[in-house]
Amino acid sequence: MKTGEYKDAIGPLIKLKNDASLSVPARVVLIECYLKTQQPEQADREAGALLSAGISEPADQTKLAGIFLENGATNNAVQLLLHSLKLDPDQDKAIATLGIIYLRQKRFAEAAPLLERAVQLQPNSAEYAMAFAQALFLWDHAPALLAFLQSVESKFAALPEFQFALAVANYKTAHYTDAAATQEKLLQTNPRRQDQMYFWLGNADLALGKEEDAEKSYRKAIEINPKQPAYYENFATLLRRQGPEKLDEAMVQLKHAHQYNPDDPYVGLQLALCYESKDNLADAATLLEKAVQRQPDLVPAHVALARIYFRLARKTDADREKETVKVLQEKLQQQKMKSTASPPNPLDEQP
Repeated sequence: MKTGEYKDAIGPLIKLKNDASLSVPARVVLIECYLKTQQPEQADREAGALLSAGISEPADQTKLAGIFLENGATNNAVQLLLHSLKLDPDQDKAIATLGIIYLRQKRFAEAAPLLERAVQLQPNSAEYAMAFAQALFLWDHAPALLAFLQSVESKFAALPEFQFALAVANYKTAHYTDAAATQEKLLQTNPRRQDQMYFWLGNADLALGKEEDAEKSYRKAIEINPKQPAYYENFATLLRRQGPEKLDEAMVQLKHAHQYNPDDPYVGLQLALCYESKDNLADAATLLEKAVQRQPDLVPAHVALARIYFRLARKTDADREKETVKVLQEKLQQQKMKSTASPPNPLDEQP
């Protein structure tokens, strides 16, 4: 195995797995060899046999899950982690790994409680704390994110990623002055991913009405990373706010964003609104129709489409869009009511 001859290692490992004293480690390594030699079915069969034998400890199953994960077999890893955690629910590594998997799968409601539990088990782990913060941010739970960061500030305040998360949390909770001050201070340390920091600094300055400063930050973010559509999109929002004379430049920025991410319905919506402002209703309608095809629940796009259809004398289409808006708004209200209920326990999933 050390020389990469995984296929040749399989034979001896098959013999060793029947040795009572070596059975578990031999089986774990055998599974790794099967994965390395592109034999996933054999690996699955061996993993099932190991669990059925009842001879592996939870830590062994967690280790095996890591091996599956390293070799791209995420589903197998999840099932092993769930099985391991049913036997020993207080394994911080297993809980955090499962939480991070769910985070990558955008299952934020399941990822967040797992990562919170990992933090509770290992409160001094910066890795777990920042993963939990990321889950809260992506789950759009800004108040909870800010409260958590403030509770662990004494431990992790020196970390650039902590300061960045704190600035974003402050922005998301309308503490714009604090958000801008934190980003400005952080940028003085010459950190990595300065484009993101300039972007959020621009957002905070825009919210504070400091349009010149916001423009400088957006331009700097775009200069550092010209392939991020959100930078162009927010810069265009600023330009549109500055009046009709900036509308053409705003459209240029949105076209850049559309170039890098043509499937983003939000960019299509903003560009369509620019076309509407210039009375180019046909192109605006086309962009909005594509936007709602890609994201059928994008309420602002349906609202704009209803308005434009009305201006184009397409009354039937306008009425249909108005009805769609009504249905979507009722659905959003129902979802808000459900979100106040306790989230499901991700460990209740059957392995």
